[in-house]
Amino acid sequence: MHVQPFRIVFLLVGHKCDLASRRQVTREEAEKLSADCGMKYIETSAKDATNVEESFTILTRDIYELIKRGEICIQDGWEGVKSVWGRTP
Repeated sequence: MHVQPFRIVFLLVGHKCDLASRRQVTREEAEKLSADCGMKYIETSAKDATNVEESFTILTRDIYELIKRGEICIQDGWEGVKSVWGRTP
């Protein structure tokens, strides 16, 4: 999906997949919507950690590949993404 002037990476996330009996949107409906919009689809559950890490991996991998192919351009002066994971104040 391209939103001028930027290329934006979208991932449709169906959450609470552990509550299948309360589902309101079928997997097929969600997959069709994501395909129609040109994005990937994944179902997650924070309760049991199903696909939570995988959803972030998909996004970062897709963004990285777009940068490598030159479809996302890094602007002058950009210093990258900063991570403070595991850092104590």
